[in-house]
Amino acid sequence: MMPLRRFGSTLALALVSSAPLVAQTPAQNDSAVKAAAKSSGLPLLTPRTLSFTTDEASWISLDVSPDGKTVVFDILGDLYTLPITGGTATRITSGAGWDQQPRYSPDGHQIAFVSDRNGSKNLWIANADGTRPQILTKSERTNFASPIWSPDGQYLIASRTGQLFMYHKDGGSGLQLTGLRPEGASPGGTMPSHYAAAPSGEARYLWVNVSGGVSPSLGLGTDPGEIQSAGDDSEERSARSNPRRLGQYQVAQFDRETGRTLVRSHETEGAYRPVASPDGKWLVYATRYDAREALKLRDLTSGEER
Repeated sequence: MMPLRRFGSTLALALVSSAPLVAQTPAQNDSAVKAAAKSSGLPLLTPRTLSFTTDEASWISLDVSPDGKTVVFDILGDLYTLPITGGTATRITSGAGWDQQPRYSPDGHQIAFVSDRNGSKNLWIANADGTRPQILTKSERTNFASPIWSPDGQYLIASRTGQLFMYHKDGGSGLQLTGLRPEGASPGGTMPSHYAAAPSGEARYLWVNVSGGVSPSLGLGTDPGEIQSAGDDSEERSARSNPRRLGQYQVAQFDRETGRTLVRSHETEGAYRPVASPDGKWLVYATRYDAREALKLRDLTSGEER
């Protein structure tokens, strides 16, 4: 089956090519620019619409509301909500911008998401029903990805240029969390990339995907010869990481107090999208098993996986 996003893009292109292109008049352009300035959106008219009906999709991002009753997800550049018990999806965002990767705030009253409504992929916040969208970052050349909320609901953490940054929900210049060299470290070499942060159930740590070279000078573990479980009680042993150049993505723990990243997986086919259970006792992540896509579950107390 062709992924739905690809199918939708192909269909959209077919619709555009089947009708003559009509340029915006100067008056229409001026009107669109004024409207875009007020909404931080794109100054484009949308004279055509695309309707579709489906009960499945590929390559979607989704999140579950804190009360466990609703799923929010993206499909073909818009956000939808759906009762977790099933039913008909409700579209909560629309327009020419491409909206994706929604995440509920801890209280369930808001969602954070990524959108290119202003021409670049920036962080946005809206009410849980999609109303009152507000732009949080205003980058023109840097794309953001995979936002999450801090446990207190006051900050957003997202990937930007291969590293993690944190922003207050009311705006500001943000704070870089990863990719910082320790004082006195050599400026040479490439910093490992950090993507797709996920809460750990403990404010001090974040689960992340990492890729790149592991080096003690970069704060990625003092003993690269051993893999340790995150539940190890030994201070000395828990501060160790596994070896390797991470050509494939691996799962790691980022320590917000020390700034160090400790690699926790060693999957030959890569490990992706770590998600911790609400009680912080379990971790699930995507990998491959017998050449097929699979999920692996880790007991964070014992370190055992299945």
